[in-house]
Amino acid sequence: MQVASEAGCLWWEVNSKVIGVDKRVLGALTTLAWTTAAREEKTILLISPELLDTQGRVTGVSVICHREAKPAGTPAVTYKKAEQ
Repeated sequence: MQVASEAGCLWWEVNSKVIGVDKRVLGALTTLAWTTAAREEKTILLISPELLDTQGRVTGVSVICHREAKPAGTPAVTYKKAEQ
């Protein structure tokens, strides 16, 4: 996905859901990306740990441009598998 901001961002947060071919939610994916300057475009890859045979795809994407420092120790990718 591509993001950009008029004023720039210290870091980006992308929240999404991973769904299977049967439209069942497989899990929730959060991806963090680093700084962009004002009006700079950035490509952020949303990579799920789901196996290819699930034919999962990413949907329900929301993006947050943060202008405050990222909390220390926050992982770049977090995936929470849905309870089946």
